[in-house]
Amino acid sequence: MQPLSVAIHVCRQAGVGAHKNIVVFGAGPIGLLTAAVSKAWGAKQVISVDIQKSRLEFAENLASTGTFLPDKPGDGESSIEYAQKVGHKIKKQFNLGEGADCVVDATGAESCTLSGLFTCGKGATFVQAGVIMK
Repeated sequence: MQPLSVAIHVCRQAGVGAHKNIVVFGAGPIGLLTAAVSKAWGAKQVISVDIQKSRLEFAENLASTGTFLPDKPGDGESSIEYAQKVGHKIKKQFNLGEGADCVVDATGAESCTLSGLFTCGKGATFVQAGVIMK
């Protein structure tokens, strides 16, 4: 029950609701449950992002309307350049225009936090659910 209560809290903080586009970084327990709560609350799109294909397959079967597997950073590419590239690709692939309405980072990985910020649209809400690690 505790991971579900965290997911509900995160979705409330993010303002998840009907007809909104949600991007969730991380397809672990908290990310998966955040996607499931988002879908149950009527989100238009629920996009899961993870670096493990098997987690993304599970996410798509559980609640996600789409998944995104980011490329690895290029040689000499700064973390900001990489995050901008990932954010741009997510917005383009899922027709998010200026960006998602709600973005949740359930990983704590710096690259996900930065990419999530670049995935946000104007007026979007970003929620950091994972503890940031270096």
